[in-house]
Amino acid sequence: MAEEHAAVKRYLDYVDQLLKDEVPRPRCPVQGCRRRPQRRGQRVRTDVRDSNGDPLAPIPILRFYCLDHGWIPTQAWCLLPWVRTVALAVEAAVETYVVKGLPVARVPGANGEGERSARRWVARLADLRVDAWVQRALDALRPLPRPPDPCPAQARPHLWSALVRVRLLAEALRERGLHVGSPLALLWSFRPSGLRFSS
Repeated sequence: MAEEHAAVKRYLDYVDQLLKDEVPRPRCPVQGCRRRPQRRGQRVRTDVRDSNGDPLAPIPILRFYCLDHGWIPTQAWCLLPWVRTVALAVEAAVETYVVKGLPVARVPGANGEGERSARRWVARLADLRVDAWVQRALDALRPLPRPPDPCPAQARPHLWSALVRVRLLAEALRERGLHVGSPLALLWSFRPSGLRFSS
């Protein structure tokens, strides 16, 4: 437990230094881009818990914007690998919905508020604007080639393809030192003005 709380403290100290301009901003992850994205506000994750389920301090997540490539997906690295959030259960439900083809109401753990959240995430995954943003980001980042993942027999083909691309984008960002948490967390990094990745 001490290691988890120490990781959160290190991250909060890092954010404080960023806000005071005491450390340089992270570079844009797009290959060849030399810009350091501008800091444009932040959001706060309030329901954050350690591996015992005990609440931790709210985690601020800064937003960065590259003038050439739009919004840069970011995540608090202290949330990995120990800290879990309510969103993880929703993400697992969405993956089950996509891979096993079950109705959302029959996905384990997606009841009540969880079911409504899972439906919102599925709609986000199916959004063609989000899919186009993910593909353009992949074209710009040029991840290492890898064999295609075969689509499971029970899976929903269109959503499966979208899920595979989101996983590839998360992996490409991790290769460049950007920790984005679960791949599905990238779905909420999309902004219409962020469709500016260029190869």
